Amino acid sequence: MILSMNQIRFRFFKLFWVVMLASSSLFAQNELDALRYNSIGITGTARAVGAGGAFSAVGADYSSAYLNPAGLALYRRSDFMLTPRMRFANTEAQYLDVREKHAASKVGFANVGYVGASRIEKWDPSANTSREPERGLKSYAFAVGVTQLANFNRFTQVSAYNNANSITDYYAGLASGQSYALLANSFGIAGSAWQAGLIDTSGTDGNYVPAALGGEMQQDITIIETGRINEWDLAGAINLDDKFYVGLSIGILDVKYGQELYHDESDVNDVHQTWANDSTPLAAMSYTDFYDVSGSGINAKLGVIFKPADFFRIGVSFQSPTVVSLDDEYIYEITGNFDQDPTNYGRAAESGTFSYNLTTPFKVTAGAMVLFRKSGFITADFEFQDYASSTYRTPDDAQFYDFRTENQRIRELFAAAFNFRLGGELRLNQARFRAGYALYGSILKSEFLQFVDLPSNTIQNISGNRHFVTAGIGYKAESFYIDLAYVHELASDRRIYYLVQDVNAYSPELIRRNSIGNLYTTIGFTF
Repeated sequence: MILSMNQIRFRFFKLFWVVMLASSSLFAQNELDALRYNSIGITGTARAVGAGGAFSAVGADYSSAYLNPAGLALYRRSDFMLTPRMRFANTEAQYLDVREKHAASKVGFANVGYVGASRIEKWDPSANTSREPERGLKSYAFAVGVTQLANFNRFTQVSAYNNANSITDYYAGLASGQSYALLANSFGIAGSAWQAGLIDTSGTDGNYVPAALGGEMQQDITIIETGRINEWDLAGAINLDDKFYVGLSIGILDVKYGQELYHDESDVNDVHQTWANDSTPLAAMSYTDFYDVSGSGINAKLGVIFKPADFFRIGVSFQSPTVVSLDDEYIYEITGNFDQDPTNYGRAAESGTFSYNLTTPFKVTAGAMVLFRKSGFITADFEFQDYASSTYRTPDDAQFYDFRTENQRIRELFAAAFNFRLGGELRLNQARFRAGYALYGSILKSEFLQFVDLPSNTIQNISGNRHFVTAGIGYKAESFYIDLAYVHELASDRRIYYLVQDVNAYSPELIRRNSIGNLYTTIGFTF
């Protein structure tokens, strides 16, 4: 649909104020954090991810400790395994009328785990030997290990000429309503922008004009993201009658996230030349924002697998809401440079810390597997999560903040979603061949996935769904196995880069299309 720019501006103005997905200051605890920590994809051993991650009813794999702990009871021997992983993240960033591609890579571990399995045996005096009981408890297993649930490493860089506005428009909007006497001594983004000379009074106290009035600035953006979510699992499971398998696990999360944001603007065409008529001879400005998050969380999982026949299994698992305690540290600095003035204006970098809790939603998973004797199997999982139930709150021992606005935005933006995983394995003697596909439903509602494509002057949509295509091979010996898998993920995200207060102005958006490859290698020993 082709629209005039005025139609675009007015259509999206209310949406901008509701969404507020990303001001330039990302150290605030907002929907981006909740979105980030809910974005868990397929994970596990190379065997599991090679088959699309659809392993909730398969069992006898360390991935059960995270997916469905009941699957641990299907182990007949103990197991120790580890999974190195190589990750390649390619990001295409679209900003204004420019698209740029960049890559980031990371080597690490997807999981490391141990499963101890034991069969129950009872003494049969008539046969003078030990036998497995015919009914009741037949075996049990326990597991301990760590799984990486998410990896945040990504590099984004884009440069474009903005002929509509500047980030100084955003600073002027933040300062609106504050007296200049108060602003000059206040902390925060607006106060720093004032000290850097990037906003000025318009003659009316409380009303401010940006230094780059009318835009016409070259904008260079670099965002470096690092971090991960690891989950330590302690799990146990029992086998009843070789038909019912029941498991329980406790997950302890370790969260790390870091972001470095560099925003630079320069008057490359020498548009801003005078102090007259609310103008400023701005030559260049810079904004840097370093943001680090660390924390821990806990959840519990209860799972059941039912095997009505040797060729068929049904699995159901429930994961409780995950309560995560997070600590933020941030430091940012704003500077301004002006024509024929060598001085860098601005005050010393500002920093701070904040502690808060985030509760992510419960998850219900149902799966089924059909086994073709010793030739292989087909398996599928269905999963449900209501992301709109994610909630922020302040811990009891920290400074009070009610998060009312942030929680309301989550309820307005986030949706309930279904995830689907499908996979299979073909066995040829000791060789294994696997393939799979997974579709993860959008965390955001569809109306918040629209964006303005400036080159075509149209409103377009990004897909909030995440797609995973997988393949793998393996070799299974008596007491040793090795599996290889490749997982390719396609996903997109949208954020308003900064918000312009003027109802008739366009707030620039940053669209990122991510193509991520993961190469898994699992090496395991059974005994």
